[in-house]
Amino acid sequence: MTGQDIIDNAKSIYSVETFLNNDTLVKYVNQARERVNKLMDLSYSEYSFTTEANEWRYFFDDKFYVIYRAEIDIGNSLVIPLEPALEGKFPLRNTFRMFPVWYSFTPMDKITLYPCPDKSYPVYLYGNSLLTFNYTTTNLDESDIIPDHFLEPISFDVARRIATFDQNYELAGLFSQEFYNYLKVAKV
Repeated sequence: MTGQDIIDNAKSIYSVETFLNNDTLVKYVNQARERVNKLMDLSYSEYSFTTEANEWRYFFDDKFYVIYRAEIDIGNSLVIPLEPALEGKFPLRNTFRMFPVWYSFTPMDKITLYPCPDKSYPVYLYGNSLLTFNYTTTNLDESDIIPDHFLEPISFDVARRIATFDQNYELAGLFSQEFYNYLKVAKV
């Protein structure tokens, strides 16, 4: 499945002549791919960083939708899981210092640790991240990293966006329903 395959399939679903340029169609393709990635948890990713003493909030380079698991290495090859907690649960988080036990994740790239680390600890995160490959107008013929059986749901989402652009909202609603129907089928 290539980006051009997605565009061609979306145009066959929404067969009305549209005046969208190729840049906008590529943007719609990338948005639809991200939507399928987010709903189906397709891009599993790992990320690690090292804490600093007396720092409890960290921003990282990768963007995550959700973190499934977080672990911390407290020394002597002892890696323990961090428990998730709600942001703001520990208002005095920087008054007590030891290795962190809880974490709070704020999508897309912020994590808060409690208690505040007293020294450097390696932290490992595992979760669903943004796609690493996006289409542009020049690379539409390259193969997608998303499996081929998601061609129909992605195409229906692109067709929905084109119909919305053309102010055909009833058809866009139908395409949205078909998107979820095909997504259920592709999940199996």
